[in-house]
Amino acid sequence: MKEQSERKQLKVVEEQNRKIMKENEELKMKLNAFMKNLNDVKEIIIPTDNLSVLGNAFINSHFNYAPLIWMFCRKTSYNKIEKIHHKTLKVIYKSDDLYDDLLLRNNEVSIHQRHLRFLATEVFKSVNGLNPDFMSDYFTKKIMPYNLRRGEVLCLPKANSSYYGIHGFHFRGSILWNNLPSQIKSSRTVNEFKRSLKALGNIPCLCLICRT
Repeated sequence: MKEQSERKQLKVVEEQNRKIMKENEELKMKLNAFMKNLNDVKEIIIPTDNLSVLGNAFINSHFNYAPLIWMFCRKTSYNKIEKIHHKTLKVIYKSDDLYDDLLLRNNEVSIHQRHLRFLATEVFKSVNGLNPDFMSDYFTKKIMPYNLRRGEVLCLPKANSSYYGIHGFHFRGSILWNNLPSQIKSSRTVNEFKRSLKALGNIPCLCLICRT
């Protein structure tokens, strides 16, 4: 039964990765068309703000849809996602600057960091009873006999494998929460939590995507 369950999970993951790779190719085609259209009207001066709106509408909006699915794709697919985002910023600012420089210029973070913030927010809502029960059941507070500097921590689930264990939703979410500063975890509302995450900047992450 366990082997059948693992084979079924593997098929689901492989199918998910195929869909993500297909989506990446479609996004690349959209980006190429987006850039071609801009070149066709290069004699017209288009304000950067307008280009940013176009980029968000045609490209970045895809990464805001079902982010918990995007963030668990393979590293090769994620690199393509970040490359698409980089190219979009190049078009917006008409610049060949490095990805990190363009992100700073556009006052935003990478797609992966954006997804980490979304995951942290979902954990916050689950811990505070703001999510449906099936989500809240994933995360259990660890009872400690003393106070920790990092505030309350969550129990880590047993990880029987790498792909389905330490890199799965349950484990990743718990680790991410445990490593957040206590003042962020003690936020009173979702909006306050999001503002605190934004002020924090990049969230420390040790997933396969961040290990280079």
